[in-house]
Amino acid sequence: MKLKSNLSFGLIAAACVLTTQVASAQKAGDNFVYGGMAFSKTNSSLGPVTDSQPAFAPQTIGTTATIESFNTAIISAVHMYTDNVGVELTLGIPPKLKADITAPGVSAPLVSTPMNSAITQTALFPSVVAMYMFKEPGEKIRPYVGLGVNYTTYSSISPNTSFNTVAVFAGSGATLTSSWNPVYKLGAIYNIDDRWSINAGVAYVPLSTNVTLQANTAITPHNLANTATAKLTINPTDFTVKVGYKF
Repeated sequence: MKLKSNLSFGLIAAACVLTTQVASAQKAGDNFVYGGMAFSKTNSSLGPVTDSQPAFAPQTIGTTATIESFNTAIISAVHMYTDNVGVELTLGIPPKLKADITAPGVSAPLVSTPMNSAITQTALFPSVVAMYMFKEPGEKIRPYVGLGVNYTTYSSISPNTSFNTVAVFAGSGATLTSSWNPVYKLGAIYNIDDRWSINAGVAYVPLSTNVTLQANTAITPHNLANTATAKLTINPTDFTVKVGYKF
């Protein structure tokens, strides 16, 4: 009987701990800083390629490109305007995005098979998201939904000219356009105590950019100066885990 009594008491105590509220977590006026990781899975594709020189058009028919999935460290700041509405600003260490390209239309001796990391670029994508938190301040777990905006820019764009196809079509450089993009987010905050919390979320960003490749006229047929353009869709889904502290 004593064992059963102790077991019952332990179960009741554990249930109380799990359901206990945390004093004043995520209330109006609170400020949080979070640090953690983002794991981004892309759903990328390349649209039809347009060439400035008609002679190049048959060579770029069917060209595909995908962006490899990537991870990066992130930091974010949250300000609560009401007990349920907050705004989050997130920055990340700019990751290096790697584009894998296949060009089935090119003629030998140009490479048509998959060219891994054919073009690499560094991306900067700060975002601002308005969040609505369910439940009341002090709850142990607070789910939330978010809607915001992201601005993505690219730098250090580097074509891998060890692939002769890349050397021909992008040997004189490549550019990617910056863009504003919506952010859709779901997540939950687990309050460890009234200061520390864990924030886990998933966000979807319908992200695309216009790619421009400048041919190397020194090695193109008849020394033609070709410009190839296409729309690259990246569409990352970001899974984030962060630890935060309330000031």
